Amino acid sequence: MQKKWLAVVIAATMIIPACVSAQSGGGRPGGMRNNPKSRLSSLIRNIGELEKARKTPLSKDQAKKIVAGVTPWQKKPRMTETEAKGLYMKLNAVLTTKQKNELDKMAAQNRRFGGGSGSGGRSGGGRGGSGGTPPTPAQMAEMRQRMQKMQSFFKTYNPFYPPGKYKEVSQAPDRMKQGFTRRYASQQALLAQLAKKAR
Repeated sequence: MQKKWLAVVIAATMIIPACVSAQSGGGRPGGMRNNPKSRLSSLIRNIGELEKARKTPLSKDQAKKIVAGVTPWQKKPRMTETEAKGLYMKLNAVLTTKQKNELDKMAAQNRRFGGGSGSGGRSGGGRGGSGGTPPTPAQMAEMRQRMQKMQSFFKTYNPFYPPGKYKEVSQAPDRMKQGFTRRYASQQALLAQLAKKAR
């Protein structure tokens, strides 16, 4: 029960990069959350949505630029907020106005149908009511300590680095570890797809 409450409280109070839903701005800086890593992770997922929809997919040149921008970061365990912002701006600039408009349409449609799908739906409020007895004061104190550690971790966390190599992730509740692993795998699949297109 304690791990379940830890997962619920952490997920409810932390902004976890790569957990922001695709509806949070459609790839445009002005419409997204302020956390640079959240915006960056959302942008990568949005690019995946463009590829799936096939209406305005990336061109060979665009795919090449996205892969070239991300590849150096796949071996770096640390990424600052400033670096995340810079990479976001670089990758976002690759998209055309037509593609960004298409993402805006997708975001609007997702909002009309109750929040859309994908990781945004999985990370949201549906899990808030886990049932059971509320945590004790001692458990709450442990949760706060864990959240402080995670806040420090996210300051240098790199969403493109294998999550299994982070001690903080390996020590997180199972649900949280699974979320990191799932999102990383999805991201890597997209990058492999773009690398193939870029050849």
